[in-house]
Amino acid sequence: MNRTFQQRISAVTLLLPILLILTTVRVLWEPRLSHFIVGLLLVCVIVMILERMLHTVYVFEGNTLIIRRGRFQKQQVMEIDDIVDAKSVRHRFMPVRYILIEDSHGKMYGVQPVNEDGFLKEIERRRNNEI
Repeated sequence: MNRTFQQRISAVTLLLPILLILTTVRVLWEPRLSHFIVGLLLVCVIVMILERMLHTVYVFEGNTLIIRRGRFQKQQVMEIDDIVDAKSVRHRFMPVRYILIEDSHGKMYGVQPVNEDGFLKEIERRRNNEI
């Protein structure tokens, strides 16, 4: 049985794209070729950030967790049995919460599903083979 979780988008998460949009408007305000090129690069960065924010999903398929971070980045696949620890963490300096997943290879993954409790319960349920 497949189960999908969407990424949570908070006000703090939207802060960077908003600042980049304002910077792009300021750069494009003056009609110079150099400003146009910088503005075009900033627009590309904004599109990449928004694409990743809006299209990130976490999919449980059988005994695997698939993390899809938008259409431009390679998906990450991990076995549920390889997950050593999964816990909810608060960022030290910003009001951001996320789930930190550690696998048996020492890799750490930070995910921000909308339903954190349901996500953690789904990991536990699949670790206990209650698929």
